[in-house]
Amino acid sequence: MENINIPGQKIGILTYHRADNYGSVLQAYALLEEIKRITKGEVKIIDYTTDAQESIYSIYYRCNTIKNILKNIFIFTCLRKNRRKIKDSFSSFREKYLKVSNSTKITELTSLDEERYTTIVCGSDQIWNLRIKDFNKIYMLSPLNNVRKLSYAASMGGIDLQLRIDEKENIRNMLSSFVGISVRENIAANMLSDIMDKKINIHIDPVFLLDSDEWKKLASPRWINEEYIFFYSVDYNDVSVEIARWYGKKFNMPVYIMYTSKKSHFICKDGIKWVGKTGVDDFLSLFIHAKFVLTGSFHGTCFAVIFNKPFFRIQKTKNGCQVIDDRIQSLFRKLSITDREITVDNYKEKAAMIYEFDFKNVNCNILDERQKAREYLGGILL
Repeated sequence: MENINIPGQKIGILTYHRADNYGSVLQAYALLEEIKRITKGEVKIIDYTTDAQESIYSIYYRCNTIKNILKNIFIFTCLRKNRRKIKDSFSSFREKYLKVSNSTKITELTSLDEERYTTIVCGSDQIWNLRIKDFNKIYMLSPLNNVRKLSYAASMGGIDLQLRIDEKENIRNMLSSFVGISVRENIAANMLSDIMDKKINIHIDPVFLLDSDEWKKLASPRWINEEYIFFYSVDYNDVSVEIARWYGKKFNMPVYIMYTSKKSHFICKDGIKWVGKTGVDDFLSLFIHAKFVLTGSFHGTCFAVIFNKPFFRIQKTKNGCQVIDDRIQSLFRKLSITDREITVDNYKEKAAMIYEFDFKNVNCNILDERQKAREYLGGILL
């Protein structure tokens, strides 16, 4: 790890801050705040995104098939206002809390002349997952040569990518000039260790770099007066919805959700309610005031832990088989979390355990991981 003190250095962060996803914007915010705290210098988020990412979070589908045209008609007539409200909520959060650079198009990232960064930090989120639609080699800073490069908790996803020989060579070339490489999952460290003759550090997601009191300052006031279960998922698949409904009936509490996908509107029945609010501050508030949390989301799991909420993470299945996600497994190993996953086979028998969890050791482990992260970032940036 290289330690170079650069007077007046200007630091840029390259991440998925423009994804209309609660976890994405909050991890970006947390890393921004932490680097500002460490360096006390000028830090900005580089306002870069890909066309693919803009398409993923667009209100409408591309009008390239009859099926998509019909979907767009339905969105326009039934969902447009809600989707616009959601996009406006994320835009408002970014404008208020994320200090971003001037917009940078893909053809302009090679220079960044107007910003004149001395250091760029890549991370966190799945910016190095080669198998997702919005991946771009820009997130490995391949075109840039006149700037210090490092990563923090960059994720390659939760499964072994089975990298081809040419992909390994490209990754080796792109990351060879990094002064520090930090990934979020063990599986990413294993993949990169097989490629790179460099130390590969493993660090916790940026959302853990802020404590619960700091997050509470961003949260909206409580507006749900009854006790409730907060069910947070990115896709609200049929299995997780079935489980959430059962828990609502079992504990005689309503199950509240936020809009995260087109399915959100269609599951609001039989005890599941949409909260009607879309803000990032509302997302945090729902965790803080929930009786307990059910989630299939990585960052949903993170915030349940941060706020010390009883929770179960609903394990995904594919073709009848359980999907082992190293994003979750790495987190649980780091924090010594056990017995917090449920499946379609055991969710009923585990219901009695929902409140049986002591966060004392977990909180101590968070402090240890936070210190490791600060030593890594400070060792390079100071």
